[in-house]
Amino acid sequence: MAYIVNIIIMLDFFLIFILVLFYFHYINKMFGILEITYPEIWKRLGEPRFFSSSLRTSQNVVLFLLKRDYMFLDNYELVSAARKARILLLYSGVSMLLLWGFSAFAAVMS
Repeated sequence: MAYIVNIIIMLDFFLIFILVLFYFHYINKMFGILEITYPEIWKRLGEPRFFSSSLRTSQNVVLFLLKRDYMFLDNYELVSAARKARILLLYSGVSMLLLWGFSAFAAVMS
């Protein structure tokens, strides 16, 4: 039983890694479009950059995605990138919860 749980944990780590890579791609694309096309929204979010964002800026970006504020902007490329980033953010969160649950189960079983 522990062997199966360990395999599931390794697969979940791999899944999270892939999801985060795609999330980084789409969030970076969204930042670029916002900076060029919608500078007022980009500034309101805290001028997010891929590697140089504060905790407050990250919180603003996550809320922007979760509240779907991008849906009211007339830019198909931005809406597409933001929608994909939102889905990947939610899926990676669920995967992390599963990882935590399976890790706790493995610790109890050993």
